[in-house]
Amino acid sequence: DLVRGGGVQVPLLREGQLQQMTRDDTFVQMLVDEGVITPEQASHHPRRAVVTQALQGGDATPAYTFMRPTVGDRWLLCSDGLSNVVSAETIQETLSGYPDPEACARRLVDLALRAGGPDNITVVVADVVDEE
Repeated sequence: DLVRGGGVQVPLLREGQLQQMTRDDTFVQMLVDEGVITPEQASHHPRRAVVTQALQGGDATPAYTFMRPTVGDRWLLCSDGLSNVVSAETIQETLSGYPDPEACARRLVDLALRAGGPDNITVVVADVVDEE
C-alpha cells in the first residue's frame, strides 16, 4: 500500500483499467478483505468509519509497495469526498475520457459536488509521460 488509513484514495488507471492502490485500515475494509461483505455493501455500512489502526504520536511502521511507473499511467490522489459519492465506474470513465489532467480533476470535483459532496473533495490527477 502506498498510503493507509481512512479518507485518502489512490487509484491507478493503467491500460484502461482502474486499480485501487490503497487500502483503508477500517473494520469494514477488513470485512471486505475477508469476503464477508462486498465493496458495494461497505460503502453503506454503518461502521465504515471505524478505524482499526491510527497514528498516535509513537513509532509507526509504514506500509508501502514499489511500483514501476509506465508511460500512459494516470494516477488519481483523492479524498473520500470523491470516492464515497462517485462510483468507481464513473471515476474510470472520467479518467479515460478527459486527456487534460486539470480538466479531468475539475470534472471529478464537479461530479462529487453534484452527488451532494458531503465531505471535503480533493482531487489530483497525474500522468506518467515520456519526456524524450
